[in-house]
Order: sequence, then structure tokens, then C-alpha cells
Amino acid sequence: MEDIYLKTARRLDYATGEIAHRLKKMLADQNEELTGVQFFTLRLLAREKRLKVTDIAACMGVTLSAITGLINRLYKLGLVAREQDEADRRIVWIKLTPKGQELVDELSEKRAEKLAGLLKGLPPEDFKKLEELLLSISEKLG
Repeated sequence: MEDIYLKTARRLDYATGEIAHRLKKMLADQNEELTGVQFFTLRLLAREKRLKVTDIAACMGVTLSAITGLINRLYKLGLVAREQDEADRRIVWIKLTPKGQELVDELSEKRAEKLAGLLKGLPPEDFKKLEELLLSISEKLG
């Protein structure tokens, strides 16, 4: 007999992947100059405030060369800035520019509005329970 938690976890993993994919596609449709990976990189920087390129690559699960190219494109768009570390000049920090932060805020709001539209059909008690469960899973993931 298969473990009910494992069976449910597989379905949840698939569902969350589909939700993320569809929101990413919606995002790409609304902003042709920014890819989903670029947006998630900007959102990561918004959350962490500043990161080294190696840290961004590790968080995104991509190679250093791939993230370097991505950061270069974001830099050319004026969405991120490079800042040398005061104590160790070999370290370069990547952080959002005000334009980058504004774009993250705008696109995050559009994603939230899209998701809210989908959730409006839920009864209030189901909506509240869904929120609690997702927040609990998020906390457990770290």
C-alpha cells in the first residue's frame, strides 16, 4: 500500500509546479523584455537585498556562466547594480536599482491580482485554510 503522504506530495509537487509555470508564462506575456528567470532573479535580490553572483547561481540552480550573462542583461536594462565590497575589493555585490525594485513590485502585484482572481471562487473557509497550509509548508521549507 502506497504511503498517502507520498502520493499527496507528488500531486502537490505537480500542482505547485503548474501554478508557478502558468504564472511565469502570464508574466512573460505581460512583459516581453523580461524572462521568468530574470524576474525570479530580481525577486531573489529584492528579498535578500544584495548577493554575490555565485550565491545567485546557487539559489537559482544554474551555472555561474549562465547567471553572469543574465546579470549582464539585467545590468544593461538598468535593473541591477554592481557594488564592490568595501573590505574585499574582489567581491562584487549585485543589488536592485530603484528601477529594478519598481519593476519587481509592479510584476509581483500583477501576479497577485491574477492569483486572487483564480482564488475568488473558493469559499472563505477554504481560502483561509489554503493560506494557512501554504504558509506552514513554506515555513517548513525554510
